[in-house]
Amino acid sequence: MNTPTPLGKTYEQYEKELKEYNLSKVEKIELSLVDDLAKATKKAESYIKKNEKQIIEFAKLKSVVDKAADDWEMNFADINGLTQKVYQGAKELGLTMKEASQNKDVKKGSDMRSKLEDFRDLLRKAGVKI
Repeated sequence: MNTPTPLGKTYEQYEKELKEYNLSKVEKIELSLVDDLAKATKKAESYIKKNEKQIIEFAKLKSVVDKAADDWEMNFADINGLTQKVYQGAKELGLTMKEASQNKDVKKGSDMRSKLEDFRDLLRKAGVKI
């Protein structure tokens, strides 16, 4: 097929030029993707450099908060259950809640229950599910 075409080139020459053209196009596309990857890598490196310490600290803090939430559940269950039993017992004795709250230990237990409820609200605001 070395027969020249009307433009004076052989089909083999056209075929060779077409391959070179297609290859150069593919190389440009691949180089463009490599450039994009290099930019994305640089951006990721910057992000890591900027945020690594804070993310590690957050992870440590998260474990402390999770532990606090577990401790909260245990303490609240104890205080809440005992407070209810005390008020129920006082009611059976004919005392009002106000009268039962006059006892310093009952008042302190009731105050702790309120503080634990405040802690629960803070933990929920921090995103902890209680």
